[in-house]
Amino acid sequence: MIQNKPIIRRTEMIRCALCHDAPCDKACPSLKPSNLLRSIWFENEQSAVSLLPDDNPCAACSGMCEESCVRPGEVKIKDLVEQLYTRVKPETETEMPEDERRLACDLCGVPLENPFLLSSSVVASNYDMCARAFEAGWAGICFKTVCSMDIHEASPRFSAIKGEGGSLIGFKNIEQLSDHSVKENMEIFRRLKENYPTKVILASIMGSLSASTDTLERDTVLFPKFHKDQCIGCGRCVISCSDGGHQALKLGPDRMPVLNGKKCVGCHLCILVCPQQAISPMGKRISR
Repeated sequence: MIQNKPIIRRTEMIRCALCHDAPCDKACPSLKPSNLLRSIWFENEQSAVSLLPDDNPCAACSGMCEESCVRPGEVKIKDLVEQLYTRVKPETETEMPEDERRLACDLCGVPLENPFLLSSSVVASNYDMCARAFEAGWAGICFKTVCSMDIHEASPRFSAIKGEGGSLIGFKNIEQLSDHSVKENMEIFRRLKENYPTKVILASIMGSLSASTDTLERDTVLFPKFHKDQCIGCGRCVISCSDGGHQALKLGPDRMPVLNGKKCVGCHLCILVCPQQAISPMGKRISR
């Protein structure tokens, strides 16, 4: 059964420094106490239980881990491990599968060891953090967006989207991109794939679009067609194009979207987000 509240109180290990390369790990021949302590601290006791061997190695131990701590004797590691065995383990919902291949799946044909991928964020922006995620069992990462443009930190990180007449229709997130150069990120990818060949890396790159659709190397552009009889004027298409597309849409005075054909590249993101199916890819086709 999953517990709504942790069984072990965080205050019982309040003096733990959550060390990286913890001395308690070096002193213990049977466990990595730091992993257990970290799971307890972040209220993930069931994960800690999954790391335990069948028999409690602390039962006949003198407590070398506690003495080797950076705060000797102040963190009762043996007692915490005992509580994991006697209080938490009996309440654990499921045990770790003996054969982790049962978790294998695929994403659009790409094989994954399990369905867990780290999201695109600061925690997936350099080699060390991605490597730690792979070591912890994550099947893959969505790497922080690689950028070929100069990075300028934005503050605030949201901006307003306004329609005709200056009316506010929504907000858009100002994407914070990777602060490493393209060359540096490519080296990170190379190292990760070399050291973790079975793991999956999803990566994207963002650059500036200074050209119109007339100069893009595409054979055709199929513009979206807007159906007034179905449109409710919610503005989702405009928001999505402004945030994730090419800023090719604006709201007109009647709250109908107005297309800028010089900016539209026919990505059809607007079609995907429309809740009324009021947009179709049956508009003007430009042959190259």
